[in-house]
Amino acid sequence: MSDPLAELDRMNEETQAKAKPELLIGEAADDEKDIPRRVYVVPGYIQRGVVTEVIGPGGHGKSALFLAWAVALALGLPFGGFTPLRPMRVCTLDAEDDIPEQQRRVAAMLRMFGRKKADLGGRLWLLNPARAGLMVTLDPDKVKLRHTALLGEVLEAIDVFRPDMLMLNPLGELHDAEENDNAALRHVVAELRVIAKVKDIGLLFAHHTRKGTPEHGNPDAGRGASSISGVVRKSFTLYAMTEAEAAGWRISRADLYFRLDGAKANHDAKNATEWFERVPIVLDNGDTVAGVMPWAPPQEAVTDDLTGKLLGIVKEGDHGQPWTRRLGTYDRSISHAMERVGIVSRGGQRKMLDALFAAGVTECVFTKPNRQAAMGLRHPDGGPDASWKE
Repeated sequence: MSDPLAELDRMNEETQAKAKPELLIGEAADDEKDIPRRVYVVPGYIQRGVVTEVIGPGGHGKSALFLAWAVALALGLPFGGFTPLRPMRVCTLDAEDDIPEQQRRVAAMLRMFGRKKADLGGRLWLLNPARAGLMVTLDPDKVKLRHTALLGEVLEAIDVFRPDMLMLNPLGELHDAEENDNAALRHVVAELRVIAKVKDIGLLFAHHTRKGTPEHGNPDAGRGASSISGVVRKSFTLYAMTEAEAAGWRISRADLYFRLDGAKANHDAKNATEWFERVPIVLDNGDTVAGVMPWAPPQEAVTDDLTGKLLGIVKEGDHGQPWTRRLGTYDRSISHAMERVGIVSRGGQRKMLDALFAAGVTECVFTKPNRQAAMGLRHPDGGPDASWKE
């Protein structure tokens, strides 16, 4: 009896032998209109042919958010900032939660949306490994990735179902490479990128963070090799509400809330902070499941920790240029910096601006690169390094 893994490797090598040349050569387009536009599954979140990553500690809400997004995409309905262009097809492969658990969460989310299974239109497939969740294995001697039988079945499912997006959760269950090996992990995630390109789908995977304090918006917060963040084009961090944040809003159950922060965006803008609330839903079978819904803080708490982070951002500047105190979407607006640390409401931003000035930040005149004078925020230590007019 033939070895199925060896057969997969042989087929993969034959495919590569028949593939087009490795090197593509181009030049500037004759007309901007002729340049192909980026194709999004969900603008600002999921792009076709691109890998997106959500990094977060275990148990903080990644699985729940993934299925909330999956249901939203299949229904074609907005969920916070996640706004599908239309109802689309989505596959979720969860190596941690079995099919019944995924069904419970989908049922809870359908309740949240006020919809039924029929409204999904058969556009959602829930996948779960029958045994181990390995999709690729690394041969340490040959430093070569091998496709497993599971990956072969996943690719067959993609060809049959033709999804617009594939969700994988979590990354660590899908390979057997040493998680601190940068070269190995780069190969693993690059293989996912190839799948996204060849199948013309958006690919989203979840990854666990390293231990320690929350690193909101840090694309390198993932556990193990940092090379992962270099391969993905879009990433987010997901952390539960801290006790300090909960105290500022007088919330008694911090564990019922979590935040999603944009961490990396190569092709579009980095996403602002979004908050979500877990809502217990009692299903008809008697099980209680946590549904998820977008949540807006009453007003962000100004803490010493947030003030310290903002002071560091003020000192660094906006690409070296001083921030302006004007709140809004303006260039160099300090609002952009505040959104990076989770202060998104105007009331919270005004309070934070007052805290910055109380901490010694001043507004001074400086000379821009175009030699025009402008006002900017100056750190007590004098940063950023600009042409300040004393």
